[in-house]
Amino acid sequence: MVEKVLNRHVPDPAEASAGRIVLIDGTLVPTWDRASEGTSMFSGKHRDTGFNLQVAATLVGDLLAVSAGSPAHHATSPGHWPNRGSAEVTVHDGPSQTVDVDFIAPRHLAGGGDPAWITVPLHHACGWSHGHDPLMPRVILSSPDQKALLRLEPDPDGQWCTLQHAPTEDRPAWYASFGARTPVEIIAGFTDALTDPTTDRDKTHDPLAPLLAAGWSPSYNLHRFVSPIGTVRVDVHETTGTWWIGAVLDDARPPVWQARFGEHTPKHLIAAFTTALTDPHPAARAGTVLSLTTRNPDLVTHTRQEVPAQQVASALEDRVRQLAARHAAPAAPTAVPRRPPAGPGRTH
Repeated sequence: MVEKVLNRHVPDPAEASAGRIVLIDGTLVPTWDRASEGTSMFSGKHRDTGFNLQVAATLVGDLLAVSAGSPAHHATSPGHWPNRGSAEVTVHDGPSQTVDVDFIAPRHLAGGGDPAWITVPLHHACGWSHGHDPLMPRVILSSPDQKALLRLEPDPDGQWCTLQHAPTEDRPAWYASFGARTPVEIIAGFTDALTDPTTDRDKTHDPLAPLLAAGWSPSYNLHRFVSPIGTVRVDVHETTGTWWIGAVLDDARPPVWQARFGEHTPKHLIAAFTTALTDPHPAARAGTVLSLTTRNPDLVTHTRQEVPAQQVASALEDRVRQLAARHAAPAAPTAVPRRPPAGPGRTH
């Protein structure tokens, strides 16, 4: 009876998490060591018996959802498809499990996604080290040369991702920052270019070229460009050379997200961002479309497909391998053995 009454007041996790950063983690709930269950209740990680629960909560501790219990021996972690802000993922049982994935277009209105899409490759593929502050729910990564510092701060309504770069011999210090709802696929275009050892930095890069190629047009003046459907604006300050790129729904509301680049930010990195911004491919989100900033069919479209669960789970690992391959040293050419000189003996 109590359960029936309380169920009427339990919010839908997807609606409760809309527009918020959600943390999902598992915990072991200890139980008796039941011989009838064999080893299924034993967790090798915790060296104890129990069952696993996945818990979703906000950064301030508001509980959003708790999964059904699963045997500790079979507990698995969520996959790393670029997805954030969704508390539910629908998995279809069968010979090969599939997951419902929403493909959102245009990608700049797909929501933030999973920050791991950026941070994990930086750490595992590019050698960035991470700092840990147990009193602050933030992520800090520094480049191998200690000149670049990436911070992810728990601010869902502000510039949650900031990259600062120290001065070098040929360039003053510079920065870039991204709002919380900036899709990780677009930010990844920037960070992938930053860590690409094959980039020709002496080549002239025009960040506006990808916009013009995608049909964007100037608005008001030559220093503002607007996307064809009017939901992204690019402003370049005429005097300082700073850049503001923001997704907007209408002039009455604040931007959905905003990216900012300082006057000394390398142009090839801004060009990588605008290239990713204008990429016509949709962004994949596993979960629900309820967390989208808008579901107006005139602005955004989504197509739901069943995707093999293994493909979703391995997406991040595949990305790490691809980026790590850029740093692999090319194999040294095999030397052709020289013919030894003829000895004093007879020749034939």
